[in-house]
Amino acid sequence: MTYYREASDSSSGATVLAAAAALSGEMFHPLAERRGMAWALRLANALPEWLIRQEMGWVANRMGLHPRRAKTLYADHLAAWNVAQYDFLPPSRQFESIILGAPSGAAAHLAACLGVPFLSHTFLAPFRSAGDPDNIFTYQRRGQALAEPILANNPGLHGVIHFDPVHDRQVVGTVMQLRLKLLEIPHSYIDFIQQRLVPGGTLILLNNTQSWGQYTVADRLTLQVGGPGGLRDSDYLHGRVYLNAWLGEQGSKHRGGWRLPLVWNSQSESEWGTHPRFASAVNRFARHYGMKIRSINGGHVHDFSRLALFGWQKLYEHLRVDPVAVLVDSFAQINASAPLHAPVLPLWMPGNRTDSREFLAEMAPTFPVHLPILFQPWPSLSPGPDIVKTEEWDKALRGREGRWLGADPRHYPVDPLAPVRFTPALIDWIDEHAQPLARHLRLTEFEEIFRGQT
Repeated sequence: MTYYREASDSSSGATVLAAAAALSGEMFHPLAERRGMAWALRLANALPEWLIRQEMGWVANRMGLHPRRAKTLYADHLAAWNVAQYDFLPPSRQFESIILGAPSGAAAHLAACLGVPFLSHTFLAPFRSAGDPDNIFTYQRRGQALAEPILANNPGLHGVIHFDPVHDRQVVGTVMQLRLKLLEIPHSYIDFIQQRLVPGGTLILLNNTQSWGQYTVADRLTLQVGGPGGLRDSDYLHGRVYLNAWLGEQGSKHRGGWRLPLVWNSQSESEWGTHPRFASAVNRFARHYGMKIRSINGGHVHDFSRLALFGWQKLYEHLRVDPVAVLVDSFAQINASAPLHAPVLPLWMPGNRTDSREFLAEMAPTFPVHLPILFQPWPSLSPGPDIVKTEEWDKALRGREGRWLGADPRHYPVDPLAPVRFTPALIDWIDEHAQPLARHLRLTEFEEIFRGQT
């Protein structure tokens, strides 16, 4: 056993837990432990926004790992936690395919559509570490000190110190966010695949080539400033007029971006990207064991979300089932089980920033015109110049019949109650439109979506 446990409201943790929940037929609650605190969170919504954000920073710190645990963290601990989510499976249960690779809500929706497990290549290790959210030098030193023993013990890991003084401002001040990316396939994954994949089965690799500029700190250790949204990677380095103005609004005296005297170049994006060495390792593994492999390549996490939507459309076509709604969920609010219980078309967004709004606006015209849209935007609880306002989301839906399900548009985006209310509200809706599916999408049917793609 290991002490490692991925948080249910992290991007990688939510993906794994949501995919496992779908395979068990259960609905995923991203913050299940807080359901009994709904009354307190309801009262918290009446507090000033700055106080809510401060409290969330304290919560993140309490949830973080003690720094001394860095010396005893191993790659197989991460993989073992992922595999342990499938302990409910009967020993003889096998699958025609297993998905592994880039985590995202789209990955969970794909796994649910195919009725198969998902194995992630990225994990978040948050360590308790208070500091100034604008001091990148101190953050880099603390991150390097935590990462060095982990990487020394794990030649099959790449570490990314994730410093986002904009979207994660409160968290950065209380927690050191270290993402760990697999470069090799851990033993727990090897054992799981050999046990659960049918002879002649197929490994499906989600290979997200999405990149972001990062500083090279040491061998297999980089530091990423910021993350995808409405800002570019270079904006964080050099600063922009509107970014400086926003910092002033936050009471910060910092100006001109966040830079280090280190080499900065394009790398696999911390949260969503696939490290090239992992993709190579999967291909070698498949060849060695004579397994089939299907690599699905995408340059952005949106590409996989679009594919998951197409997968569910294809399944409904084969089953001659008419969808009754579109479900737009986001970040850790991933209910990959929902389409199994009621015919909804799922579209997952990575966050609540302007890039997600543009993606929704792009996809909305492709939704069947008569279908209502169930909207579940994850609350940021953090400020940011690119956080989408309520009225902007409504514009993105282009006048379509939409319903904020479990979220209160009056409190959004600082709404600590929403993550607790999302899933119960969705369950109530599903109960009214229940139509369980007869089966999952077959691999041959999945291939129809992009036949001819290399």
